[in-house]
Amino acid sequence: MEAMEAIKIKENTLIPESEFSISLDRKKIIESEFIDKINLSPHKNLQFFLKKSYIDSKKLPQEFHEAIYKFKNNENRKGILLFKNLPLDSYIPFTPKDPLNIPEKSSFLSEKWIAAVAENLGHAISYKQEKNGQLIQNLIPVKENEDKLSSESSKIILDFHTEVAFHPQKTDYVILLCLRQDHNKEAETFISSAKEIRSQLSK
Repeated sequence: MEAMEAIKIKENTLIPESEFSISLDRKKIIESEFIDKINLSPHKNLQFFLKKSYIDSKKLPQEFHEAIYKFKNNENRKGILLFKNLPLDSYIPFTPKDPLNIPEKSSFLSEKWIAAVAENLGHAISYKQEKNGQLIQNLIPVKENEDKLSSESSKIILDFHTEVAFHPQKTDYVILLCLRQDHNKEAETFISSAKEIRSQLSK
């Protein structure tokens, strides 16, 4: 999955990616020691993993924390925050056929990024109705669902929607991290900003 390079909010109007993305300094991240001890698994002790990811995130460059702070305090009107240039696990397993399967891994840096962002924004939660309550889920294409309106589809456009829309306890954020893009490099993630749309409406 890839994030699109601009957002269309109005006919012939594009928001440059620079207004909602930040490219972090990879060298600074490596020097910060955030990527040390990435063999800690979220699947063995989730609460400890979340706490450790949050504590270690305090070693990250100031740019990371400034971006999170602005986004959390509504200074970002686009409704999306895109981090670029993040170091990831040196080895990524083959894409599993079943989204409920947890691939064998020796490092969990991608999960640590998700946990660090989540805990800096608020508190990470999951739903029993979604992937049996898994907090960090694999979004993968499933052959049987390639034409369905589902996160497991691959041959249709997944229209705008609200995650877990009918649950009484809704989330404030959804966090995505791309590990492997599609072979043809055609996948896109579409987003819309209610604040931007509202500003375009006539009174």
